[in-house]
Amino acid sequence: MTQQANIPANPIDVYEIATRQARSVITGVKPEQMKKPTPCVEWDVAALVRHMINAQANSAGTISGGQVPPGKTPLESFDAAVSIMLKAVKSPAGLEKKVQGRQGEVPAAQVLGGACMDLTVHTWDLATATGQDTKLALEVVEFIFPIVEGIAKRGSSKAFSAPIDVQAHASQQDKMIAMTGRKP
Repeated sequence: MTQQANIPANPIDVYEIATRQARSVITGVKPEQMKKPTPCVEWDVAALVRHMINAQANSAGTISGGQVPPGKTPLESFDAAVSIMLKAVKSPAGLEKKVQGRQGEVPAAQVLGGACMDLTVHTWDLATATGQDTKLALEVVEFIFPIVEGIAKRGSSKAFSAPIDVQAHASQQDKMIAMTGRKP
């Protein structure tokens, strides 16, 4: 595999770490927290969980070329999307194959990176809203930092608010979260 800019030697491993952390946070949501607001102001906890699942299903469908069947529970739906995503990217030439993304034909690795970024930022949102541990896996933060930074610099995302200033000595995670307009 030819390594591309901002793509580590094994982005699949990073995605697996991000999905395990997201699943843990989703599992930690209590029924009475579903109507709580989140740092992602347009969504309450229930809507954010649905978005996290749907975003992974859409990305998995883009890479696999098929639909992700819904599960009987939100966690089953999440697991199905992750399983299909991983099967597609682990196939021969899985990361290099061209797929039809939102901005035209792109390598599957780019869709995987976007899915990982979306999932990770929203994992932080969900953990914040539900009082869970907000510390993200360092490998994941390091992987998505340049993606978030690029989006923030271009101002090209409706998902991000204007970046918030943080102190120079802030952690890489806090700098990344602040780039999305969220207060770390």
